[in-house]
Amino acid sequence: MGWFIILIAGVIGAALFWERKFHYCWKVLISVCFALYIAVFQAPVIINLFNISGFSGGVKSAAVVGGIFLIAMVVLIKISDRLLPDSSELPIPPWFVVFNAASGFFTGTLISAVLIYLAMQTFLSSVHSVKSLRGPSAKTIVAMVNTLNVLSWQTLRPEGEAGLRMLRLLPKPKKSNQDEANDADSADQNNVAKQESSDETAQKLLSRKKQGKKTFLKRKFKLSQELNDEKDTDGGQ
Repeated sequence: MGWFIILIAGVIGAALFWERKFHYCWKVLISVCFALYIAVFQAPVIINLFNISGFSGGVKSAAVVGGIFLIAMVVLIKISDRLLPDSSELPIPPWFVVFNAASGFFTGTLISAVLIYLAMQTFLSSVHSVKSLRGPSAKTIVAMVNTLNVLSWQTLRPEGEAGLRMLRLLPKPKKSNQDEANDADSADQNNVAKQESSDETAQKLLSRKKQGKKTFLKRKFKLSQELNDEKDTDGGQ
């Protein structure tokens, strides 16, 4: 379902960009890519910096990612308009419309992936069927991030991966067999400790019960002796 929506959005983007000017198409695509790149890496920093209570984690991440993406995209497009105005359009061969369509396709897929991601984080986070939507949108965004990293000779650092996991763009790391074994050992140790603690508690309760019974019998015996002594005194008189 998610891939189908993203593919349709890409086809619509290609159709819309087919008759556009070459530099305009790639200006929009590059602005969208860098705006999304900035959003996914700056959003975790801002979320941790401004801890706003009263909102769920999905709503906060959606609001911050969407806000940064929109602002950055507008700013980058404005800067591109200043650097490459329409009057600077170079003569382009007619067959370059193929590249226009390609830029429109990628732009459509990225924007649709962002919109799906924001919707999943905000409105549909409790629905089980959203995996078919969340997975393709997250994979599309992460693919764009990895592509920009490769083109700029960068690698994704551990703190970057942690930020993407915080935004639910990357899945949680799977535990190795050794980690699972360690967790199992820890669970067994905890169970043994709980059992020993429960046995010790039961023994203490039993000991207190026995001690209470002994005290009760002593008091009962003492009271009976006192009653017998009073009877003997009355009989002597």
